[in-house]
Amino acid sequence: MIVAGSSNASPWVVTIVGGVIAAAVAGVLVLVIQYKVFEDAATAPQNDPDQVVVDEPPSSTPTASVDPGAAPSEPVSEPEPVQPPPVDSVTITEARVEFASSNGNIAPGVVRSDYDPGYYVAVFSAAGEVPRSGCYVHFETYNNGVLLDTDDGRCWLQGGWSSEYWPRLDYDAGSVRVVATILTDAGGSATAVLDYEMRDSG
Repeated sequence: MIVAGSSNASPWVVTIVGGVIAAAVAGVLVLVIQYKVFEDAATAPQNDPDQVVVDEPPSSTPTASVDPGAAPSEPVSEPEPVQPPPVDSVTITEARVEFASSNGNIAPGVVRSDYDPGYYVAVFSAAGEVPRSGCYVHFETYNNGVLLDTDDGRCWLQGGWSSEYWPRLDYDAGSVRVVATILTDAGGSATAVLDYEMRDSG
């Protein structure tokens, strides 16, 4: 059976059918490519290539906030150590005339008139007790204002007859004053006085 006009229509029909098939194939390829791109984007890790992340260890020390407008703090300076004053061995800080023995005392500051007392001096500086080898004393003994005796010796000789000054005098009842003028090898000087009463024991 022969269709009228079929020989004239076949070339352009083939062209149309071929174009439709080509368009369909191209559309399918575009869909496949887009699906692949979206699938890769969904499964890829979401990292910013320009940002580097560094894991820092946890810190147990809290960081203090710094006020940018605050003035800088002054450095803390250590206080200067306090130096003790030099030990003064020159200045005599204390000097006393003492009885060498209390055997003749019958009351505080009272000695019986038939007893002949002995004396020594106690001398101190800021460095401590002044040694007798570098300390010298000049004694004067007054009884009722009359100078009875003088003597020179060293400091700190005490106890019994070895005391610094044991004048062996005859005293009248009344006042007795012993004056000790002291000099030391270090250049110190002082005066010490002992006043007491001489009284008849009977």
